[in-house]
Amino acid sequence: MKKIYLYYHGDFDGIASAYLMFHVLKKIGYHPEIAGEVHYGMCDMGAWRKGRVPIKKPACVVDFSEYRPDLEIYFDHHSNPKGKKSKTTKIFYHDPSKQSCFEVILNFAKKKKIKIDLKNLREVEKWAKLIDGALYYKYGLPPIETIKPKNPVIQLALILNRKNIPVILQRLINGSSFEEISKIPRIQKEIKDYLKKADSDLRNLKKVIKKHDKRIVIYNTSNIRWYRFAPFHFFPESSLAVGIAKSKKRGRYYVKASQNPWKNVMPLMRKIKLGEIFKRYGGGGHDYVASSSRESKKDAQEKFKRILEEIKTKLEK
Repeated sequence: MKKIYLYYHGDFDGIASAYLMFHVLKKIGYHPEIAGEVHYGMCDMGAWRKGRVPIKKPACVVDFSEYRPDLEIYFDHHSNPKGKKSKTTKIFYHDPSKQSCFEVILNFAKKKKIKIDLKNLREVEKWAKLIDGALYYKYGLPPIETIKPKNPVIQLALILNRKNIPVILQRLINGSSFEEISKIPRIQKEIKDYLKKADSDLRNLKKVIKKHDKRIVIYNTSNIRWYRFAPFHFFPESSLAVGIAKSKKRGRYYVKASQNPWKNVMPLMRKIKLGEIFKRYGGGGHDYVASSSRESKKDAQEKFKRILEEIKTKLEK
């Protein structure tokens, strides 16, 4: 079997995708080794796309919108990756219609008639789709559950957004359920520490999230831990949120935008494909959620103003 190094985006869908990809790789003749996470603040994305950022090869990357020509295998579901498939890449599978990269990999396995018989497969499939597709409303989960959750799987998703914890992926690959993983002492401590800060975060966020107009909420949370759906906890009637957040983990500023998944805003989102807008500003994402990583606060503020104006212009058409 040929060795291959598996890289994944360090969030919930990235972990779920790496879990499934690990087993698919074994089925198609590879000996996979987990190499680690990739994220948008780790390096200059231009250098990444040109293959100048060192990675172990041959490499497989999943759930990362930035393609590079020296990859052997690439799976993603974000807006179209920059660059065309090179001769080096043997498998290039991209489907932005799917709500999670996990679904893209699973669909590939079905088409290729690769039998994946894992006891925790359906559980991981459900939660990858729910969390990355923001389908909380379909399961009766309110916005507060995405900020201060009681559900152990959402708790895992939130701590993964802030810290790469390899044991979670290792246990998934070995067949553990999310409930079993959430009971690991180290994970329990991470969850407890996370929830302990949530109340003060909510108080601080309330001060910096403001209504811009009848449809849009804006925010600047550069000094406060960010939660994607916090604007819709405070302003449930709003359709969109646009703002700036800073990642303490990566030391970068992020311009972000998201739709309110608790409202029927599909006609609105057909007008505004957020992922396409953000691609023009060095970022990307989906129709309903997108972001752009910036090195400085000044640059983030400038991009925020331009993106907000573009969104407003599209809304007025």
